[in-house]
Amino acid sequence: MNITVRYLGTAIILILMLFASQKTHAQTFKDYNLSPTPSVENIISYFKYVQYVNHHRQPLPVPMELPINSSRLSDYVVIDRSTNTLQPRAIITKINEVPLSVTNYQTSSSAAGLTDQKTDTFEVFHVSQNDVEEHKLSQVTIQYAFQKNITTNQLSVSLDQYAVMPRLISIQAKNPQTGEYYYLVNEASMSYQVYFPQTTSNNFLVTLKYDQPIYVAEMNFVQNVPTEMYYLRFVARPNAAYAVYSMPEGNVPYIPYLDNLNLAATTVDPQFSNPAVLENPTFRPPDSDNDGVIDRTDNCPRVENPDQADLNRNNIGDACEDSDLDGIINAEDNCPEHPNPNQQDEDGDGSGDHCDGIESRWVEQMSFLPWLGIGIGFIVVLALFKFSLKPQENESDNPTREVPHNS
Repeated sequence: MNITVRYLGTAIILILMLFASQKTHAQTFKDYNLSPTPSVENIISYFKYVQYVNHHRQPLPVPMELPINSSRLSDYVVIDRSTNTLQPRAIITKINEVPLSVTNYQTSSSAAGLTDQKTDTFEVFHVSQNDVEEHKLSQVTIQYAFQKNITTNQLSVSLDQYAVMPRLISIQAKNPQTGEYYYLVNEASMSYQVYFPQTTSNNFLVTLKYDQPIYVAEMNFVQNVPTEMYYLRFVARPNAAYAVYSMPEGNVPYIPYLDNLNLAATTVDPQFSNPAVLENPTFRPPDSDNDGVIDRTDNCPRVENPDQADLNRNNIGDACEDSDLDGIINAEDNCPEHPNPNQQDEDGDGSGDHCDGIESRWVEQMSFLPWLGIGIGFIVVLALFKFSLKPQENESDNPTREVPHNS
């Protein structure tokens, strides 16, 4: 019997503990206000435009990229249309420099290896036997022809690992008006960074003089105003179609996935064509504060104010303006016209102490109390005064009776 009672008691305790645990978990979710994962339909409804990317013909997944206007990743979402799922994406930044052609000025042969941005390839310039016999320096002149004018003041040079530096360098620029070349640098000592006065031109000549073979990996002018271009890159599976959504409005819900792919280190599909930008048919102008006025025209898009009151007509609603400049907007300020950054409210009536018309101290609420105190004090003073004036009894006023003595 005792064993049965013991087991029954243990079972009851376990049930109570399980109930308490479930209640605690429920309270935890309630306290933290965890919202459910937003649906794909809800997320894409915040974006104004969409581009539909058709499936590619490669047998394996390949990275694709689209030119975009913003560098913020949150401005773009990629959806796999076949599975209706969010896809990892990354933004790639490229320096869009002015295209050019590089040639050997003497032989008219290409010297594109000088500007291919690859340090493991190089152009080789050998020493002429005639120059050796005549005890003079060999030289080569490289022509840089840009498609349009560039502004530059620097030539950057990179050699092979064990290559010998050329002895001298000269740089000439072509005058856009006259078509004649003029010197920017004339037979200066060679270095990895060659500086000269800032110049605008579309054609340059670089002459190197050397007495040993030189191996030049990179040699190009540094453009002072290069243009940054942004590209959205994602991985496309064979026979899969994608939709790229852009230009969000309002507070886009948190997107619950991580873009942890190494998309920046990949090469893209060169056959990919840029699709047209279309209006998103599922776009809904957001109303973040649910006051019936969409964010685009709401003068307080984050604070509910269906009346759109704007007393000073500055296009900022009174509800979200900080009229008294105390750092608290009017909708949350308990004294919107009196600076009170600490928001003191002793009586807890919602009106700050700085502007509360009702006195919060109970002593001040009863106006008769000061007079009552004065009256009581006056009575006490009178009583003390009267007590101090009361005559004291003397021994002469009290006759004594003689006590007979026994003889």
